[in-house]
Amino acid sequence: MKVINSLLLATDFTSATSYAQTYAGYLAKSFDASLKILHVFPGTQPNQEVTEPELKEASFELEKIKTDLSADGIADIKIFIKTGQPASIIVDTAQLEDVNLIVISSGEKSFSEKFILGVTAEKILQYSTKPVLVVRRGFKPPVKRILCPIDFSEHSRRGLKHALALARQFDAELTVMTVLPPAGIFQLKQISAKKRVTKLKSELSDFLKGFDFTGVTWFKEIREGIPHIQIIDMALELRCDLMVMGTMGLSSQARFFIGSVAKKVLRELPCSVLTVKTEDMIQLRYESSLHDLESYFDQGKKLLEKGFAEEALRMFKQCVETNVLFAPAWEAMSVIYQRLNNPKEAARCRAKAHEIQEKLWEKRVEAEIRGQHAVLGKQPKKRNN
Repeated sequence: MKVINSLLLATDFTSATSYAQTYAGYLAKSFDASLKILHVFPGTQPNQEVTEPELKEASFELEKIKTDLSADGIADIKIFIKTGQPASIIVDTAQLEDVNLIVISSGEKSFSEKFILGVTAEKILQYSTKPVLVVRRGFKPPVKRILCPIDFSEHSRRGLKHALALARQFDAELTVMTVLPPAGIFQLKQISAKKRVTKLKSELSDFLKGFDFTGVTWFKEIREGIPHIQIIDMALELRCDLMVMGTMGLSSQARFFIGSVAKKVLRELPCSVLTVKTEDMIQLRYESSLHDLESYFDQGKKLLEKGFAEEALRMFKQCVETNVLFAPAWEAMSVIYQRLNNPKEAARCRAKAHEIQEKLWEKRVEAEIRGQHAVLGKQPKKRNN
């Protein structure tokens, strides 16, 4: 079973993209994923000609990157050279190659400048439906601290799902934060600051009930103030290696726009940031076809170990559809429902498993008694006189 199947690394051979290369290699190795490496020659036309020396130099640089990453244990690497508008080519290639994630650098701007995010990076984030990882200069593996800002929306739900998967994969500490923005004039008259915080705490608890944090070291934080400033401050305060943000995709003539808060955070880039919009980075692909009860159960266990509770639940449900008396699947479902804060379903599945086990025990005892008792067991054959 693979969690991430394929990555696309976009490089322009600058010092900034060397950190993106390191991050892409780290992810590919961690998830046993294939890696595509793309260099785009800027041009107004897709098939604009590139001089032979330019092409030769680019090929040399790509082969060098491939050699370095291969030496680090990444087996499946392909390289591409294309010409055109870089952002458009990168987004289109990601779609054509069906990758799970685009990895890019923020660009060559200094951190002393007001906006760090480069023009190409911003356009990729704007147009791509694929998840995009913008790598901050200075990154060195491993990933040990992850920050996931949420606003209780569906896109932040998707972001937290990915943050949890990455926290498990890297054994990283996860902080889930939400921000209480300043009250408006009319809102301030209607409800006190204390009540607003109390309400937000309740909303946060309700939101988190739908997630399985088993096996993850995690914390939750509520900050008050302007959202993007609080998020940036938190990332810097915790010295996060990665921020995971679910961003809103609003379609308009095939264009998708990242949310305003995410855009402001990305422009200052306090750490590397993974944005998840309309497509998931986590796309489970099974190594073998599932065709019997045992294979469904084994896949369910693997999914549960990696923290994919809902996906594991579907496997265990398939088990009981195949054989309703398969008690281990009922037991496993009770564990999942308990983790997902559904005690009623957990109790039902537990009771069903217990009922099946009792029936099987009764049948086993009855069979043993029949085998040992002459009257209840098989009668001896009579000899013919």
